[in-house]
Amino acid sequence: MALLKGIAVLAAALILSIHQVDGSMAGTNILGDSDDGEDSAQIYACQNEQWGEPCQTFVSKVGECTNFDTEWNDKVSSIKNLNTEGTFCAWYKHVNYQGQWYNNQEDAKLQDGNGFFNDRITSWYCIVEHNKIPSWTMI
Repeated sequence: MALLKGIAVLAAALILSIHQVDGSMAGTNILGDSDDGEDSAQIYACQNEQWGEPCQTFVSKVGECTNFDTEWNDKVSSIKNLNTEGTFCAWYKHVNYQGQWYNNQEDAKLQDGNGFFNDRITSWYCIVEHNKIPSWTMI
């Protein structure tokens, strides 16, 4: 039984690593979750630091990439995953989870540190927490 679980984890890691590198599965639900909206992620984003308005909560399906619309694309200065107990999300510089990514689950001031992701987030991708693969690498 442990061997089967190990094989399943390796298979999921392989699928996820392919998914993260080339984005060829954009919009595909690789987790096999139902399409009834049960498995969803909630993202809270603001266009100013420290949760300054305008702000909005976005809902997306787990296992699918979501792109910001033109009103929010490259305008986010604060972002957080509202369901850190159930999902793990990564924020991407380009559409369809392409380009550099960042996975801090809550950041009220994206312009601190090197500031790279301030006003540069275009898409995000969330997975179920228990399927989190800790070995994701930034490309």
